[in-house]
Amino acid sequence: MPNLNSAIAGIYTTESLSRGASVIHRLNALAKMIATLFYIVAVVSFPTGTVADLLPFFLYPAVMSVLAGIPFCTIFKRSLAPLPFCIFAGLSSLFFERTVLFYVCGIAVTRGFMIFVSIVMRTFLCASAALILIAVTPFHKITQALSDMNVPRLFVMLFEMIYRFIALLTKEAISMSRAYTLRSGGGHIKIADMGAFIGQLMLRVYDRSERVCYAMKCRGFGADIKKTEKALRLCTNDYIFIIIVCGASILFRKAVCSTLFWRLL
Repeated sequence: MPNLNSAIAGIYTTESLSRGASVIHRLNALAKMIATLFYIVAVVSFPTGTVADLLPFFLYPAVMSVLAGIPFCTIFKRSLAPLPFCIFAGLSSLFFERTVLFYVCGIAVTRGFMIFVSIVMRTFLCASAALILIAVTPFHKITQALSDMNVPRLFVMLFEMIYRFIALLTKEAISMSRAYTLRSGGGHIKIADMGAFIGQLMLRVYDRSERVCYAMKCRGFGADIKKTEKALRLCTNDYIFIIIVCGASILFRKAVCSTLFWRLL
């Protein structure tokens, strides 16, 4: 049970950091989203197997963490979550791409290994950029920025509801897990009871979600509701931030760090 509570609490730990008052927190959500998207596009635009040219992009999560006052270890741990999936995706390159590129201390480094490392690096950079955006921007401002970017209202509404549904699901899971533990003498959920547990969890969540939906409709919420929030206006600091991040991304994208890398070898 403590493991479940800690795992659930970790989901919203990153969002709780968005209540800070640093210079990055005070920036417009639209500016931070534009800069983050531009940074991610620059990272994923590199050819397959690029490693050395990606190294300058590690400055972004490092500098942003310092300016925003965010513990870098928190961002680092959260960024490791998608790595197992990309590791399995890149393992095939180790077996099919066996062309030797260079030697390090007598050990042959193949093209497949470089592709594998490139996939891991790009996954980590994109995940850390997205997590930093969540850590410095409240969720409702992110959705408002999506609306200002002319993202379809239905998509934004579904994004909001799915995000809140996760919180509802986790609360019900904790409640049912605690009840099961008390009735079983402190034991963990058995595999034989897992089917009934999940079924009851879905029924409880559906019932509670329906009550929440009725409450929202009573307050005028709906798919055809008109946008009442004021558009987020960018100020001078926001434009400066966008220019710095986008300019640095273009510079790092055009700079050939691999040339220096090969010369050092």
